[in-house]
Amino acid sequence: MSDQVRNRRPASGDRRRKRVVARATIEDVAREAEVAPSTVSLAFNDPERVRPATRARVLAAARKLNYRPSAIARRLVARRTDMLAVVVPNTRNPFFGKIFQGIDTEARRAGLDVMLFTTENDPDVERQRLEAVVRNRADGVILVGEHRKGPDPAADLLAELVAMGIQVVLVERQVPGIPSVWGQKREGCFQAVEHLIGLGHRRIAFIGGLLEQGGSYQRLEGYRRAMAAHGLEVRPEWVAEGGFSPAGGREAASRLLARHPELTAFVAANDLMAIGVLRALREAGRRVPEEASVVGFDDIPEAAFVVPALTTVDMPMERLGRRAMELMLRGLHGEGLDGVEEGLPTELRVRESTGPAPESGPTTGRGDG
Repeated sequence: MSDQVRNRRPASGDRRRKRVVARATIEDVAREAEVAPSTVSLAFNDPERVRPATRARVLAAARKLNYRPSAIARRLVARRTDMLAVVVPNTRNPFFGKIFQGIDTEARRAGLDVMLFTTENDPDVERQRLEAVVRNRADGVILVGEHRKGPDPAADLLAELVAMGIQVVLVERQVPGIPSVWGQKREGCFQAVEHLIGLGHRRIAFIGGLLEQGGSYQRLEGYRRAMAAHGLEVRPEWVAEGGFSPAGGREAASRLLARHPELTAFVAANDLMAIGVLRALREAGRRVPEEASVVGFDDIPEAAFVVPALTTVDMPMERLGRRAMELMLRGLHGEGLDGVEEGLPTELRVRESTGPAPESGPTTGRGDG
Protein backbone atom coordinates (compact mmCIF):
# COMPACT_ATOMS: atom_id res chain seq x y z
CA MET A 1 0.00 0.00 0.00
CA SER A 2 2.71 2.44 0.97
CA ASP A 3 4.67 1.59 -2.22
CA GLN A 4 1.63 2.30 -4.32
CA VAL A 5 1.16 5.66 -2.64
CA ARG A 6 4.83 6.48 -3.01
CA ASN A 7 5.00 5.57 -6.73
CA ARG A 8 1.69 6.84 -7.99
CA ARG A 9 1.81 9.56 -10.65
CA PRO A 10 0.59 13.00 -9.60
CA ALA A 11 -2.98 13.84 -10.50
CA SER A 12 -3.64 16.47 -13.12
CA GLY A 13 -4.49 18.96 -10.37
CA ASP A 14 -1.06 18.39 -8.82
CA ARG A 15 0.59 18.98 -12.18
CA ARG A 16 -1.32 22.21 -12.61
CA ARG A 17 -0.22 23.43 -9.19
CA LYS A 18 3.41 22.67 -10.03
CA ARG A 19 3.08 24.50 -13.33
CA VAL A 20 1.77 27.61 -11.56
CA VAL A 21 4.60 27.56 -8.98
CA ALA A 22 7.33 27.04 -11.63
CA ARG A 23 9.16 30.13 -12.86
CA ALA A 24 7.42 31.63 -15.89
CA THR A 25 9.40 31.86 -19.11
CA ILE A 26 9.34 34.33 -21.95
CA GLU A 27 7.48 31.70 -24.01
CA ASP A 28 4.77 31.48 -21.32
CA VAL A 29 4.26 35.23 -21.48
CA ALA A 30 4.17 35.13 -25.29
CA ARG A 31 1.42 32.48 -25.25
CA GLU A 32 -0.60 34.37 -22.65
CA ALA A 33 -0.34 37.66 -24.56
CA GLU A 34 -0.75 35.94 -27.95
CA VAL A 35 2.44 37.44 -29.36
CA ALA A 36 5.83 36.12 -30.44
CA PRO A 37 8.59 35.66 -27.81
CA SER A 38 10.64 38.28 -29.67
CA THR A 39 7.83 40.79 -29.07
CA VAL A 40 7.98 40.07 -25.34
CA SER A 41 11.72 40.73 -25.40
CA LEU A 42 11.23 44.01 -27.25
CA ALA A 43 8.47 45.06 -24.84
CA PHE A 44 10.95 44.90 -21.95
CA ASN A 45 14.21 45.89 -23.62
CA ASP A 46 13.26 48.22 -26.50
CA PRO A 47 9.70 49.40 -25.78
CA GLU A 48 9.78 52.15 -28.42
CA ARG A 49 9.62 49.45 -31.10
CA VAL A 50 6.36 47.95 -29.74
CA ARG A 51 2.88 49.44 -30.12
CA PRO A 52 1.56 50.73 -26.76
CA ALA A 53 -1.46 48.40 -26.82
CA THR A 54 0.73 45.37 -27.50
CA ARG A 55 3.18 46.32 -24.77
CA ALA A 56 0.31 46.79 -22.31
CA ARG A 57 -0.93 43.28 -23.16
CA VAL A 58 2.57 41.84 -22.64
CA LEU A 59 3.00 43.59 -19.29
CA ALA A 60 -0.42 42.39 -18.13
CA ALA A 61 0.51 38.81 -19.05
CA ALA A 62 3.84 39.17 -17.26
CA ARG A 63 2.11 40.40 -14.10
CA LYS A 64 -0.40 37.55 -14.23
CA LEU A 65 2.37 34.93 -14.54
CA ASN A 66 4.70 36.74 -12.10
CA TYR A 67 7.33 36.88 -14.85
CA ARG A 68 10.59 38.71 -14.18
CA PRO A 69 13.08 39.10 -17.05
CA SER A 70 16.54 37.77 -16.25
CA ALA A 71 18.90 40.44 -14.96
CA ILE A 72 21.70 38.93 -17.02
CA ALA A 73 19.55 38.95 -20.15
CA ARG A 74 18.63 42.60 -19.62
CA ARG A 75 22.31 43.50 -19.22
CA LEU A 76 23.35 41.64 -22.37
CA VAL A 77 20.64 43.25 -24.46
CA ALA A 78 21.76 46.63 -23.15
CA ARG A 79 25.39 45.64 -23.84
CA ARG A 80 26.06 46.07 -20.14
CA THR A 81 27.07 43.47 -17.58
CA ASP A 82 27.23 45.75 -14.50
CA MET A 83 30.56 44.06 -13.85
CA LEU A 84 33.75 45.94 -13.00
CA ALA A 85 37.32 44.69 -12.78
CA VAL A 86 39.82 45.99 -10.24
CA VAL A 87 43.49 45.21 -10.86
CA VAL A 88 45.95 45.65 -7.96
CA PRO A 89 49.61 44.67 -7.48
CA ASN A 90 48.80 42.42 -4.52
CA THR A 91 46.41 41.95 -1.61
CA ARG A 92 49.08 41.60 1.08
CA ASN A 93 49.86 45.29 1.35
CA PRO A 94 47.19 47.08 3.43
CA PHE A 95 47.59 50.09 1.15
CA PHE A 96 45.94 48.28 -1.76
CA GLY A 97 43.42 46.61 0.52
CA LYS A 98 42.14 49.96 1.78
CA ILE A 99 41.89 51.34 -1.75
CA PHE A 100 39.89 48.28 -2.81
CA GLN A 101 37.64 48.70 0.22
CA GLY A 102 36.72 52.20 -0.95
CA ILE A 103 36.05 50.97 -4.49
CA ASP A 104 33.95 48.02 -3.36
CA THR A 105 31.85 50.10 -0.97
CA GLU A 106 30.82 52.52 -3.72
CA ALA A 107 30.34 49.71 -6.25
CA ARG A 108 27.90 47.90 -3.95
CA ARG A 109 25.95 51.11 -3.44
CA ALA A 110 25.66 51.42 -7.21
CA GLY A 111 24.57 47.78 -7.60
CA LEU A 112 27.70 46.76 -9.49
CA ASP A 113 29.64 43.51 -9.16
CA VAL A 114 33.44 43.58 -8.81
CA MET A 115 36.11 41.15 -9.97
CA LEU A 116 39.52 41.47 -8.27
CA PHE A 117 42.77 40.61 -10.06
CA THR A 118 46.38 40.78 -8.81
CA THR A 119 49.57 41.26 -10.85
CA GLU A 120 52.48 40.98 -8.38
CA ASN A 121 53.90 44.04 -10.18
CA ASP A 122 54.66 41.89 -13.23
CA PRO A 123 53.90 43.78 -16.50
CA ASP A 124 53.22 40.51 -18.35
CA VAL A 125 50.75 39.38 -15.70
CA GLU A 126 49.16 42.82 -15.76
CA ARG A 127 48.62 42.50 -19.52
CA GLN A 128 47.02 39.08 -19.00
CA ARG A 129 44.68 40.52 -16.37
CA LEU A 130 43.64 43.37 -18.64
CA GLU A 131 42.94 40.90 -21.45
CA ALA A 132 40.77 38.96 -18.98
CA VAL A 133 38.74 42.13 -18.49
CA VAL A 134 37.71 41.89 -22.15
CA ARG A 135 36.93 38.16 -21.95
CA ASN A 136 34.74 38.71 -18.91
CA ARG A 137 32.88 41.55 -20.66
CA ALA A 138 33.50 44.00 -17.83
CA ASP A 139 31.99 47.45 -18.30
CA GLY A 140 35.02 49.08 -16.74
CA VAL A 141 38.38 48.53 -15.08
CA ILE A 142 40.08 50.36 -12.24
CA LEU A 143 43.83 49.83 -12.46
CA VAL A 144 45.64 50.42 -9.18
CA GLY A 145 49.41 50.72 -9.12
CA GLU A 146 52.24 53.01 -8.19
CA HIS A 147 52.82 55.82 -10.67
CA ARG A 148 55.52 54.84 -13.14
CA LYS A 149 58.38 57.15 -14.08
CA GLY A 150 58.53 57.37 -17.86
CA PRO A 151 56.14 55.82 -20.42
CA ASP A 152 53.66 53.33 -18.98
CA PRO A 153 54.13 49.88 -20.57
CA ALA A 154 50.37 49.29 -20.43
CA ALA A 155 49.45 52.57 -22.15
CA ASP A 156 48.75 51.01 -25.57
CA LEU A 157 46.56 48.25 -24.13
CA LEU A 158 44.65 50.74 -21.99
CA ALA A 159 43.99 52.82 -25.11
CA GLU A 160 42.62 49.70 -26.81
CA LEU A 161 40.25 49.08 -23.90
CA VAL A 162 38.97 52.65 -24.13
CA ALA A 163 38.47 52.27 -27.89
CA MET A 164 36.38 49.13 -27.21
CA GLY A 165 34.06 51.15 -24.97
CA ILE A 166 35.47 49.88 -21.67
CA GLN A 167 35.74 52.67 -19.10
CA VAL A 168 39.20 52.87 -17.53
CA VAL A 169 40.15 54.73 -14.33
CA LEU A 170 43.65 54.76 -12.83
CA VAL A 171 44.64 55.00 -9.16
CA GLU A 172 48.21 56.00 -8.23
CA ARG A 173 49.13 55.95 -11.88
CA GLN A 174 48.93 58.40 -14.76
CA VAL A 175 48.53 57.84 -18.50
CA PRO A 176 47.65 60.81 -20.76
CA GLY A 177 43.98 60.88 -21.70
CA ILE A 178 42.83 58.41 -19.03
CA PRO A 179 41.12 59.67 -15.84
CA SER A 180 43.23 59.16 -12.75
CA VAL A 181 43.36 59.89 -9.04
CA TRP A 182 46.36 59.74 -6.74
CA GLY A 183 47.69 60.91 -3.38
CA GLN A 184 50.03 63.90 -3.28
CA LYS A 185 53.17 61.98 -2.34
CA ARG A 186 55.73 64.70 -3.07
CA GLU A 187 53.92 67.14 -0.83
CA GLY A 188 53.45 64.51 1.88
CA CYS A 189 57.12 63.59 1.99
CA PHE A 190 58.11 67.26 1.94
CA GLN A 191 55.95 67.75 5.03
CA ALA A 192 57.51 64.72 6.75
CA VAL A 193 61.06 65.98 6.18
CA GLU A 194 60.13 69.48 7.32
CA HIS A 195 58.78 67.97 10.53
CA LEU A 196 62.13 66.28 11.18
CA ILE A 197 64.08 69.43 10.32
CA GLY A 198 61.88 71.34 12.73
CA LEU A 199 62.94 68.88 15.44
CA GLY A 200 66.58 69.71 14.77
CA HIS A 201 67.51 66.79 12.50
CA ARG A 202 70.01 67.52 9.73
CA ARG A 203 71.30 64.06 8.80
CA ILE A 204 68.15 62.48 7.40
CA ALA A 205 68.06 59.27 5.35
CA PHE A 206 65.47 58.23 2.79
CA ILE A 207 64.53 54.58 2.20
CA GLY A 208 62.36 53.77 -0.81
CA GLY A 209 61.42 50.91 -3.07
CA LEU A 210 62.72 51.03 -6.64
CA LEU A 211 63.78 54.67 -6.74
CA GLU A 212 63.58 55.06 -10.51
CA GLN A 213 60.02 53.79 -10.70
CA GLY A 214 56.79 54.10 -8.83
CA GLY A 215 55.71 56.21 -5.90
CA SER A 216 59.15 55.98 -4.30
CA TYR A 217 60.48 58.42 -6.89
CA GLN A 218 57.79 60.98 -6.08
CA ARG A 219 58.49 60.63 -2.36
CA LEU A 220 62.22 60.94 -3.02
CA GLU A 221 61.59 64.19 -4.90
CA GLY A 222 59.68 65.52 -1.89
CA TYR A 223 62.59 64.54 0.39
CA ARG A 224 65.14 66.28 -1.84
CA ARG A 225 63.04 69.42 -2.20
CA ALA A 226 62.55 69.76 1.55
CA MET A 227 66.25 69.29 2.27
CA ALA A 228 67.19 71.82 -0.42
CA ALA A 229 64.55 74.31 0.77
CA HIS A 230 66.30 74.40 4.15
CA GLY A 231 69.80 74.57 2.72
CA LEU A 232 70.68 71.04 3.80
CA GLU A 233 72.98 68.70 1.96
CA VAL A 234 71.37 65.80 0.11
CA ARG A 235 73.99 63.07 0.13
CA PRO A 236 73.37 60.19 -2.31
CA GLU A 237 74.75 57.71 0.22
CA TRP A 238 71.92 58.60 2.60
CA VAL A 239 69.38 57.28 0.07
CA ALA A 240 68.75 53.52 -0.03
CA GLU A 241 66.48 51.10 -1.86
CA GLY A 242 64.54 48.26 -0.27
CA GLY A 243 61.43 46.23 -0.99
CA PHE A 244 58.08 47.64 0.15
CA SER A 245 58.06 45.31 3.16
CA PRO A 246 59.28 45.19 6.78
CA ALA A 247 62.19 42.99 5.67
CA GLY A 248 63.12 45.46 2.94
CA GLY A 249 63.07 48.38 5.36
CA ARG A 250 65.09 46.49 7.96
CA GLU A 251 67.79 45.46 5.48
CA ALA A 252 68.13 48.95 3.98
CA ALA A 253 68.28 50.63 7.40
CA SER A 254 70.86 48.13 8.66
CA ARG A 255 73.11 48.93 5.69
CA LEU A 256 72.76 52.66 6.27
CA LEU A 257 73.45 52.39 10.00
CA ALA A 258 76.57 50.30 9.40
CA ARG A 259 78.00 52.81 6.92
CA HIS A 260 76.61 56.07 8.28
CA PRO A 261 76.14 55.96 12.05
CA GLU A 262 75.84 59.76 12.00
CA LEU A 263 72.26 59.51 10.69
CA THR A 264 69.64 60.63 13.20
CA ALA A 265 66.39 60.31 11.21
CA PHE A 266 64.85 58.02 8.60
CA VAL A 267 61.99 58.60 6.17
CA ALA A 268 60.55 55.39 4.71
CA ALA A 269 58.45 55.20 1.54
CA ASN A 270 55.72 53.22 3.31
CA ASP A 271 54.77 52.10 6.81
CA LEU A 272 55.76 48.48 6.28
CA MET A 273 59.30 49.61 5.52
CA ALA A 274 59.24 51.99 8.49
CA ILE A 275 58.32 49.10 10.80
CA GLY A 276 61.41 47.32 9.49
CA VAL A 277 63.50 50.44 10.18
CA LEU A 278 62.30 50.43 13.80
CA ARG A 279 63.50 46.84 14.08
CA ALA A 280 66.92 47.67 12.60
CA LEU A 281 67.38 50.56 15.03
CA ARG A 282 66.46 48.37 17.97
CA GLU A 283 68.97 45.74 16.82
CA ALA A 284 71.63 48.45 16.53
CA GLY A 285 70.94 49.62 20.08
CA ARG A 286 69.50 52.97 18.99
CA ARG A 287 66.51 54.16 21.03
CA VAL A 288 63.54 55.67 19.22
CA PRO A 289 62.85 58.58 19.40
CA GLU A 290 65.62 59.53 21.88
CA GLU A 291 68.51 58.63 19.54
CA ALA A 292 66.81 58.33 16.16
CA SER A 293 63.50 59.31 14.60
CA VAL A 294 61.44 57.43 12.01
CA VAL A 295 58.64 58.59 9.70
CA GLY A 296 56.55 56.23 7.58
CA PHE A 297 54.08 56.77 4.77
CA ASP A 298 50.44 55.64 4.25
CA ASP A 299 49.13 55.42 7.86
CA ILE A 300 48.08 51.78 7.69
CA PRO A 301 46.13 50.58 10.77
CA GLU A 302 49.22 48.88 12.25
CA ALA A 303 51.11 52.20 12.35
CA ALA A 304 49.30 53.36 15.49
CA PHE A 305 49.94 50.07 17.34
CA VAL A 306 53.65 49.40 16.86
CA VAL A 307 55.97 50.48 19.68
CA PRO A 308 56.72 53.32 19.51
CA ALA A 309 53.63 54.39 17.59
CA LEU A 310 54.69 55.47 14.13
CA THR A 311 54.69 59.05 12.91
CA THR A 312 53.51 58.78 9.32
CA VAL A 313 52.02 60.55 6.33
CA ASP A 314 48.35 59.68 6.00
CA MET A 315 47.57 58.66 2.42
CA PRO A 316 43.80 58.87 1.85
CA MET A 317 43.67 55.24 0.70
CA GLU A 318 39.97 54.51 1.12
CA ARG A 319 39.07 57.94 -0.23
CA LEU A 320 41.21 57.24 -3.31
CA GLY A 321 39.13 54.12 -3.92
CA ARG A 322 35.84 55.93 -3.43
CA ARG A 323 36.88 58.77 -5.70
CA ALA A 324 38.01 56.35 -8.41
CA MET A 325 34.61 54.67 -8.25
CA GLU A 326 32.86 58.03 -8.51
CA LEU A 327 34.82 58.78 -11.68
CA MET A 328 33.98 55.30 -13.00
CA LEU A 329 30.24 55.87 -12.48
CA ARG A 330 30.42 59.23 -14.21
CA GLY A 331 32.13 57.59 -17.17
CA LEU A 332 29.62 54.74 -17.32
CA HIS A 333 26.81 57.29 -17.36
CA GLY A 334 28.27 58.97 -20.42
CA GLU A 335 30.16 61.91 -18.93
CA GLY A 336 33.36 62.84 -20.72
CA LEU A 337 36.34 62.29 -18.44
CA ASP A 338 39.20 63.07 -20.83
CA GLY A 339 42.03 64.72 -18.96
CA VAL A 340 40.49 64.36 -15.49
CA GLU A 341 43.40 64.03 -13.06
CA GLU A 342 42.97 64.55 -9.33
CA GLY A 343 45.57 64.61 -6.59
CA LEU A 344 44.17 64.14 -3.08
CA PRO A 345 46.04 65.83 -0.21
CA THR A 346 47.97 63.91 2.43
CA GLU A 347 48.33 64.72 6.13
CA LEU A 348 51.13 64.16 8.64
CA ARG A 349 50.20 62.10 11.72
CA VAL A 350 52.70 62.86 14.47
CA ARG A 351 53.02 60.06 17.03
CA GLU A 352 55.81 58.63 19.17
CA SER A 353 58.55 57.68 16.69
CA THR A 354 59.84 61.22 16.13
CA GLY A 355 61.58 63.47 18.62
CA PRO A 356 64.30 66.12 18.94
CA ALA A 357 67.62 65.36 17.28
CA PRO A 358 70.11 63.95 19.82
CA GLU A 359 72.61 66.79 19.44
CA SER A 360 70.16 69.72 19.41
CA GLY A 361 66.70 70.71 20.47
CA PRO A 362 63.79 71.27 18.08
CA THR A 363 63.41 74.55 16.28
CA THR A 364 59.60 74.32 16.40
CA GLY A 365 57.11 72.78 18.76
CA ARG A 366 56.20 69.13 18.36
CA GLY A 367 52.72 68.31 17.09
CA ASP A 368 50.17 65.96 18.58
CA GLY A 369 49.39 62.46 17.34
